[in-house]
Amino acid sequence: MGSSRKAAQVEIKGLRVLITRDGEHWFAQGLEIDYSAYGATVDDVKDKFAEGLCRSLAANISAFGHTNNFVKIAPEEEWKRFLQGGAEEFRLSMVRDIELPDNLPDPGLPFDSIHFYEPKKAGRSREASRE
Repeated sequence: MGSSRKAAQVEIKGLRVLITRDGEHWFAQGLEIDYSAYGATVDDVKDKFAEGLCRSLAANISAFGHTNNFVKIAPEEEWKRFLQGGAEEFRLSMVRDIELPDNLPDPGLPFDSIHFYEPKKAGRSREASRE
């Protein structure tokens, strides 16, 4: 008596991005995609991550017709930082749409937005690093 299984397609609604302090700067690391960016402030790193990711995805689609070469999962240590800190350490701070040029074919990404998680302790001092 064998059991039959159906293949399920998994769709992740949002690419999770972990934001952490790195010395004088902020660091954003994608989890479902191993892509990262640095910025002077929390808002700056969110902008740089979103813009850079969208440009990189668009460049890969234009060059190869797909994103298979680009879409790789983040290293295990980044996932551990997120999963071990979780709700205790990080909070969802912003959701942004993935914006690609209309003239590109559908990349078939398993997510349609970017979910930024920043340290709860970043609070109102986020912009202090500008000084």
